[in-house]
Amino acid sequence: MDTAPPNDYTPYTMSAEMLLNPPPSSEGGGGEAIVDEHQQKIQNNNSNSNSHHPLLSRAQQTLKQQLLERKRELDEQLHEKRFVLKKATKRREDAGVKMYGLQKTLSTLQTSLTSASEHLTSIASAHIKVCFLTCKYPRRCHL
Repeated sequence: MDTAPPNDYTPYTMSAEMLLNPPPSSEGGGGEAIVDEHQQKIQNNNSNSNSHHPLLSRAQQTLKQQLLERKRELDEQLHEKRFVLKKATKRREDAGVKMYGLQKTLSTLQTSLTSASEHLTSIASAHIKVCFLTCKYPRRCHL
């Protein structure tokens, strides 16, 4: 594989090197020529298929392993969070069913209490009437 001359700007180092040490321009203020020359060098470097370079391949392999490990960690976290969410949803549903049963029981008890209260009121009213009618001294009656 051909290696680039040491002064050749690669796409990875161009920006820092161009800012610190711009190449001399043959034209006064010919910034367009520098940009065109740089774009041509980028195209040449890309066409050389740097992605298959042994040093780059090892770095890519390491990066791929790191990314795969991070993906595995995130997948595990996602699985765990889904499990916790499913468990919490089940608990909430169970609590809702239990609360519905308790509300139904409470409603029945309230109906029974209202009925018992009305029955007690009617018995008390009847007792007062009977006492009033049968008592010789209504004002002194125990009611």
